[in-house]
Amino acid sequence: GTNLNTLYLAGLFGGYAIIMCVYILTRNFLYENTGFILGLLTIFTGIFSPNLFNFIFPYSYGMLYGTAFCLISLIFLFEKTKSSSYIAAFFAGIAISNKYEFLLFAPVFFIALYVLYKPNLKQFLLNTAAFLLCPAVCFGILFLNGLTFEDIGRSIKIIKYLSQTTTLHYFYMNQGIIYRNEHFIVWGKQLLNCCIAFFLLISGFNAKRKVIQFILFVMAVIYLKLIMNCFIFSFLPLLIVVFFLFSLKKLSVEAKIFIIGILSISVKTFLCLSYLGYGVFYFVPVILCFLLLLPQKNIKEYSVFLLIMSLIILYLNCSQNKNICKIDTPKGTIYTQKATEPGFKQTINYINTKTKNTDRVVVYPEGQLINFLTDRKGDNLIYSLIPLYIETFGEKNLVHRLSVTKPEYIIINNYDTGDYKYKNLCVDYGFKIADYIKKNYKKDAVFGQKLIFTVYKRKGL
Repeated sequence: GTNLNTLYLAGLFGGYAIIMCVYILTRNFLYENTGFILGLLTIFTGIFSPNLFNFIFPYSYGMLYGTAFCLISLIFLFEKTKSSSYIAAFFAGIAISNKYEFLLFAPVFFIALYVLYKPNLKQFLLNTAAFLLCPAVCFGILFLNGLTFEDIGRSIKIIKYLSQTTTLHYFYMNQGIIYRNEHFIVWGKQLLNCCIAFFLLISGFNAKRKVIQFILFVMAVIYLKLIMNCFIFSFLPLLIVVFFLFSLKKLSVEAKIFIIGILSISVKTFLCLSYLGYGVFYFVPVILCFLLLLPQKNIKEYSVFLLIMSLIILYLNCSQNKNICKIDTPKGTIYTQKATEPGFKQTINYINTKTKNTDRVVVYPEGQLINFLTDRKGDNLIYSLIPLYIETFGEKNLVHRLSVTKPEYIIINNYDTGDYKYKNLCVDYGFKIADYIKKNYKKDAVFGQKLIFTVYKRKGL
């Protein structure tokens, strides 16, 4: 049956693919040792991180696979052999099939194909066919399962409406995706800190006396440790564009294609690159783009700087892991913070012992993982009630949905949705939903301390 090991294996494939691609691309453009260091940085930021970004949602796996296949496509594209362009086109097609964010990679790919291969009409058509193969198969399967153009039109309307909501705008503002005047302050601060740390490091390399070398090296490590945060390279995308424009004549064709390709798939994090959240998928490839634009005479110093940074990030992640504990379930093992573990564990135990296998249990505003771990049906249409979805679908429609599906149990937790402007469901927003629950359900149990789960049982059961 279904098991968390499926996600673990998916993560293993995605992680290994990105690590190897980063290593191969860095080795091809720069040096093997630098590739090894960037591989370590990929592991420490994307795999050893205690903050896995939405790891149970299809969104994250779409981003993971899309990034991996874009990198694989670039590797084959740069091979410039007779068949490599078709393989590159096929993998590029898989990439855009994963998430709409990767659609911008398509024009970059075909321009690169023309520049590198100068294909004739037949070769161009074969490459286009290879590119469209995966999207065609994906949509073909959906149409065979009943998808209609009306469904596609309805989904586009929902996405359009969602993109215009105030809660999404608020979320993007807080995440730094939309420009704010504070961006320049953050960029300037992080750039200055990085320059100081690198100056101390390179001064240590250039010092003639070993004692001075050691002192400056220690100072660089300490300073880098003090300034380390997930936004340390938030200024890189903008700086890459500036350096790229001034380096057009010096760069190889492959380097230009690589930089433009990576920027095209990381547009969403252009203003807020970090190794948490959305930026975790592109953090290291963006760093590689920047390295290609820097004077190569100091590649040793750049590599040491990144190695020190990698080890500091590893240390910080290991420090956070002290507050992590595991929860064993028949579906696999998950890890959570100690402060939230009691609520999770007690709620899972309650559902397993107090509810029937046929009962429908919905957990709001977030909590679909509990449905998976307890093997209880939820609501596959309305599986989350964060402020964004309430504004998108309309609270009256959501209340109507609850009245139609009539779940036997509704579980409300105090998960903080403040990133979307409103903090707690049924307290700061969702008042009509709260009234519906109050009229039709009775409070049956409360679990947890920091993360609190309140169980409501339908009246009459």
